[in-house]
Amino acid sequence: MLRSVAAFAAALIVVACGGGDGSKTTRPATVASVTLSQQSATIDVGTTLILTATAKDASGNVITGRTTTWTSSNSSVATVDNGIVTGISVGTATITATIDGKPATALITVQLPPVASITITPATKTLTVGASFQLVVTVKDANGNPLSGRTVTWTTSDATKVTVSSTGLVTGVALGTAIITATSEGKFATATITVSDGKPPVIGAIAPDTIAPGVTVTITGTGFEPNPPDNTVTIGGTPVFVTAASATQLSFVLPANFPCLATQRSTVVVTTSLGTTSAQKPLKVAITRSLAVGESLLLTDVASVACNELAPTGGRYLMSVYNTSTVPTSTASFELKGNMAPTPTPVIAPTARSVAPIRASITPLSAGAAAQIAQQRDRQATANRDHARLLENDRALVRSLGTTRRGMGTASRTSARPSPSVSSSVGGASSPSLAPVPLTVGAYTSLRIRSTLNTCQTFNTVRARVVFVGTKSVVLEDSLSPTRGTIDTVLTNIGQQFDNVMYPILTQNFGDPLAYDDSTDHNGRILMLFTPRIDSLGGSAGTLQGFVSACDLYPPTIDPSVAASNQAEIFYARVPASAAQVSSFRRSIYGTVIHESKHLAANAEKFARNADVLEESWLEEGTAQIALELYARTRPQYAGVTWKSDATYLQTVYCDVRPSFAGRCLGSLFLDADPLFELHDYERANETKSFLSRASDDITIYGSAWQFTRWATDQYATVEGDFLKSIVLETRRGFTGVANIVDKTRRPFTELDGWFTLALLADNFPGFTPPPDAKYIFPSFNTPDIFRGAATDFPNSFVASPLNTHVITFGDFTVPVPALAGGSGSLFNLSGTQTGPQAIGLQAPGGGAIGTGTTLRIVFLRVQ
Repeated sequence: MLRSVAAFAAALIVVACGGGDGSKTTRPATVASVTLSQQSATIDVGTTLILTATAKDASGNVITGRTTTWTSSNSSVATVDNGIVTGISVGTATITATIDGKPATALITVQLPPVASITITPATKTLTVGASFQLVVTVKDANGNPLSGRTVTWTTSDATKVTVSSTGLVTGVALGTAIITATSEGKFATATITVSDGKPPVIGAIAPDTIAPGVTVTITGTGFEPNPPDNTVTIGGTPVFVTAASATQLSFVLPANFPCLATQRSTVVVTTSLGTTSAQKPLKVAITRSLAVGESLLLTDVASVACNELAPTGGRYLMSVYNTSTVPTSTASFELKGNMAPTPTPVIAPTARSVAPIRASITPLSAGAAAQIAQQRDRQATANRDHARLLENDRALVRSLGTTRRGMGTASRTSARPSPSVSSSVGGASSPSLAPVPLTVGAYTSLRIRSTLNTCQTFNTVRARVVFVGTKSVVLEDSLSPTRGTIDTVLTNIGQQFDNVMYPILTQNFGDPLAYDDSTDHNGRILMLFTPRIDSLGGSAGTLQGFVSACDLYPPTIDPSVAASNQAEIFYARVPASAAQVSSFRRSIYGTVIHESKHLAANAEKFARNADVLEESWLEEGTAQIALELYARTRPQYAGVTWKSDATYLQTVYCDVRPSFAGRCLGSLFLDADPLFELHDYERANETKSFLSRASDDITIYGSAWQFTRWATDQYATVEGDFLKSIVLETRRGFTGVANIVDKTRRPFTELDGWFTLALLADNFPGFTPPPDAKYIFPSFNTPDIFRGAATDFPNSFVASPLNTHVITFGDFTVPVPALAGGSGSLFNLSGTQTGPQAIGLQAPGGGAIGTGTTLRIVFLRVQ
């Protein structure tokens, strides 16, 4: 133990003395000298300089990795941070860099930056004798930074006219002009000072004779300020920007967005420091429009809508300011601005508006009958909401699956239909295939009906009896119907009406509901299933009358999303809940059949033609409502109603709501009342509602989209059926909705929208007879007469003039419209006493230019 400790101690001694392996320890180099990258330098106040310190050993070798300490002998003159020297103020400072105790120094001189430029404000000025004015001088360096503390010397070219102090205060001594010069460090600037007689400015002449936007206007005279901003010029109270000036002349250009004013002699005011002067000059901002009674003007370009004026002829004008956006939720806000300038012309007296009476007296409905119709109208509105939801679901389904015939043959139709005991199923490959419906009256079969309107994935199975077999239809009744076996006569008549009347209407005007029959059940007929299960599908029991779905044109095994398909052209309809409801059921079901069959025709034609997508819901519903009215023309209650017959209330809705009245109304059906009632609700909010809306978003499209489609057909069709069919049979990509209508009318939407929105107000306007080729009328229906009749029968639900119209008089006015939906129009009725040209302009809310990107356009019509 002791020997080991002694040995360990001896080893430590050896290591400490450097013995053992003979190695040596390297000592760090010693700094012998330090040098700086610059020994002296001159910098400007506010600028910087980078110094670099280098350490060397005695042999002159560079040593790195040592810490450098930087100091300044006068930090008020120059500071240093890690070698970066910053000039603070004028003077000198020694910058020292120290490395391992070895210093190096640099002498830094800080000076003011030299003057690079000098300016005087204002560059021109007019004074009177004895008046003084302080000129302002700005001195800058080469970087454009303002310099302070510099000496500026002021001189005048003629002290007998103008004197200048050492601070730049100029004083007028005598009439004349002198040049004032400011000099600093060799740089100088001048200002022209004119001494006037102290008289205010005088306008001698204004050219050209008429002031108008975009034209350079020159004012000649005396006493103007040579500096343009020192002159204030207003035209009719609106300031304009002076672009050039001298003591005797001013120039400016009236901007294109100058406020809309009627053509008039306007006051031009010039103001300087010496006073104000004014003169009258004709001002023409607006484009003059002179319309005779019956003439219209459609302005479809942005440049022409900002400011127009009506010639001083008096009378009455109807106008529509319409939003050409095809996106119904894209709203536009604006103000309609009016201005009328008095002229020496005689006063044009106002023209009284006459209100046309209903063409013939009507026998008012009893309160009970009116209440029943009102309830039916409410039920129909709810049904329309449900139906619209289904329509949008169908569009989404077709976008997802397409309409290709791949895998859609009829081979699977050999298997049995699902057993009636199967209450529901979810789609998929395991879904049973379907067998043809027997074409024998009294036979039973099984059919599927979706269990919800939201999807075609789940279904219930219905056992149904064949009630009628026709040439184009098979009518079936659910075996669980509460009126089973008691309404066969009604159901049979429905089938007969379809075969003999409705089917020809569809094929002649829209398309063939059996166009895809070879790829479905191949029986040459559509199926009509009347079942109480309809009542559980809608938003409110008993409101949904019936529906068709594109789902039924797919094989149920092709995709789980179409498991409820019957792979057949099929119409589903409700049945009366009791014998007491058979009459109301009969009145409403015929309109539902023709309406839904039109949808079926559209779907079948799209599938047969491999279309990419179904029609947009607003146009699909618009044409379906036309199918309803075409069927109405075949009914005795619509005697005398033809295409473009300008049908009145007595010819249409009158009998719709009087099924118990003797004569042509007895046993009448509820037909055109549906679109016309929805049109009434649209007109009450025509600025915020749009006929371009999705059916599921706004049910008033059942009236407005119908009216637009009917108007387009009336105005642009040579043959009614050919035009309608061309819309329905369109299958090209991108040709749906507005694009479809534009293609078929060969007119741009900016034009179509203007005429249509104006027609809402102008059609059958009292005391006005339009020319035969007028585009602003609805040739097929006299809607003002219809609404007056409805208001008489239903005073609690209808108003005689529902259209939301702004009534204005000649003169000055501002009408704000906070939100105008895409495709809609703000309607104006202008009349009163006219004493001069009437300007009509569009401006942004609160004033200002409307903007070059606006979607707003305007159309005028003189009716009196």
